[in-house]
Parts: sequence; C-alpha cells; structure tokens
Amino acid sequence: MQSSLFKIRCTAARLIFLNAILLAPLSAHDIGSRQPEVSDWHLFHRNNDAHWARWLTDKSGWDPVDHVKIEVSASDVRRMRLLAGIGDDEPADAILKLDAMGMRHYEYLMVTALPGGCLRAAIYRGGSGKFKELWSSDVLGNEKGICQQAGCPGSEITAGKKHEIDILTYSRSNPDGPVCDRTMIATFEPKGDTFELQDRQSRDSMCWVGYGAGLSAALWKAAGPAETIVIVKVLSAFSSPHALALQRSATGMRVLRLRWHEEESPLVGPLSTATASACFAQAASTTVSAAKLNVRRETAEGLAGALSKIDLRADRCVRAVDGQCTMFLDGRNFLVEVPGHEAVTIFDLRGEHRYVSQNPDLAGWISKLLDAANDRVESE
Repeated sequence: MQSSLFKIRCTAARLIFLNAILLAPLSAHDIGSRQPEVSDWHLFHRNNDAHWARWLTDKSGWDPVDHVKIEVSASDVRRMRLLAGIGDDEPADAILKLDAMGMRHYEYLMVTALPGGCLRAAIYRGGSGKFKELWSSDVLGNEKGICQQAGCPGSEITAGKKHEIDILTYSRSNPDGPVCDRTMIATFEPKGDTFELQDRQSRDSMCWVGYGAGLSAALWKAAGPAETIVIVKVLSAFSSPHALALQRSATGMRVLRLRWHEEESPLVGPLSTATASACFAQAASTTVSAAKLNVRRETAEGLAGALSKIDLRADRCVRAVDGQCTMFLDGRNFLVEVPGHEAVTIFDLRGEHRYVSQNPDLAGWISKLLDAANDRVESE
C-alpha cells in the first residue's frame, strides 16, 4: 500500500509541475474533456491501438515478477478496447491508461473515460491472442462513482507492488468549501481470477491541492470589486509568474496585470507535510499587486466579446497532427479561470506546427490578449 501511495504522490507532483500548482477554486458546470476533431474514427482507433502497444512494449519494459519482456500488439490492445466497450467507430478517445507495471504476468490495467469526468478501471488477462476481463469497476465500493468533483483534481488509478489496484479521488468535506480537502483511497486486491475491495480510507488532501486554490483566491481578491470575467495565469519555468485579468468596470472593459511572489513551494520544506486546508489559508494571504495596463478600451471590449463565443472545454492533451496524445513539456502554459467553468490549462504552441492545442480557439484568444497587454502602466 505504501508503494502505491508513493506512486500516487509522484503522479500528483508531476501534475503540479505541468500546471504550475494552480487550481481554480471555482464551481464547474461541465467536467470532462471535449473530444478531438477526427474525420475517421476507425483510423484513429487503429493508430491509437498501435500507440498503446508501443507504450506497453517500449515503456513498461520487463515484467517485474517473471522478468520477461512485455510484448503487446496493436491487435491485443484492440481486443482489450472492445472488451471495454469502445467500438472501432466510437467517436471518443476513451483510453486514458494502459499499463502492465505492477500487474501479474499477462495482466493489464486499462483506465477509460466515462461521461461527466468519471472513470472505469478494468483488468484484462491475455495470452496466445486471447483476452478476457477479470474485473472492472466504475465505483469505489460504496456505490459512488470514480468521478471528478467540480474544481478538484482528477482521479488517479494505479497498480501497486503486490498487484493491488489503488483508486484515489478528491472531494470537499464541506460541499460549499473552497478547497478539496479530503482524499479517498480505495484498494482492490487480487483474489483468484478477480479483485476484491480490501480497504477504503479517507484522509486530508495534500498541501498542493489547497495551495493552488488559495493562490487563485488571492488573485481574484486582488483584482478588486469590479466584475472580472476571466483571469489568465501566465506560467513559465523561466520567468516569474503573473496573470492578466479582463474585467468590466464603470468606465468599460480594462486589463489588469497581477503579480505575486511564491516564497515557499508546497512540494518541499514545511509545506510539504501540511494539509490542504492549511496551505489554502496560507496561499490565500499571498500579497498580489494589481496594475491597470494601457490597453485600448475597444480592444478590451473585443476580447470580452470574443471570449463569450468560445467553447471553454479543452481536450485532455496536446495532440500530434495524427490525433494521438503526446507529452508536451516545453515552454510555458496558461491557466484560464472563468466564473462558472472548470479551469482550463493550455500549452503555448505558437510556432509549433506539429501539434494541436487542447483548445485552438482559446489558445488563439490568449495570444491576442498577450499581444494587447504591454508593459506601459497607466496607474498602480
């Protein structure tokens, strides 16, 4: 169990790095990713099956128990995909994870997406071109779905050292609370040819969950009493973080630049062992400076009008031109917060013609906002 929790914490740490540990404390109307624009789903799934086969063969390496090379073909992946209920013409990229590490020999963990930000976990056993489903679940053992609560991190499903399956979800102890302060971990252990629920624990969420939400709260407070319609955090490993706020005041639309200093990281030092609630309180007290930028009112009005027409849902990944998800870690990214919607993370892909943004329309809008925001400050 301890090994599995360590893997979960490492996964969370990677998510923190990619998203600069900033999660919006906003309620969401829609949870889940929008699907990529694909003209031929049969071709997409054929390519995606091959992608996951390469992933298992190249990335998973050697079976940790029997020490044999893991080799899976695209046809094998297709067999598992069909068992999971994802047809060749299914208009969705539903496979989120396919792994053999931590599993018994010839067994594979597949995680697929369900509507509304929910997940399904399944274990398949294969050999000689034949596969069967040993176990699957879309609940935590208490009839609650493996679902992402609005404004909370997504669920994580991992395999442990003793082949157990750990499912982690986040929630709020107070439904109206600003931070997802509780974590539920359900453990399913192998029993013969199936898996059974062996343990379910609820505990405090880690610091990074509350820290991101608290920092967002500080930024929205610093923007002032005027109606703020969006805050875009500009995040880069090579420069100080800042944000741009587009807001409607008594004199019309305007753009603010928000700046802050992160003196402590929630991953190291005293904060690393603090609870999410404690870190939320600390981050919410962060000093943020706000300055009005010299952006023409007509430009700001145009930005506001254009934003209202954009579908804010984002794809779950940056994609290559063939539609397959790709790991994109370079450069900077943006975290877009609009009241009433889930926060959206967008990688800056300007100049990159080999990739497709998680939301091309929103990415183009962000570029226009950045171009409009200059360093000449009218007032502090």
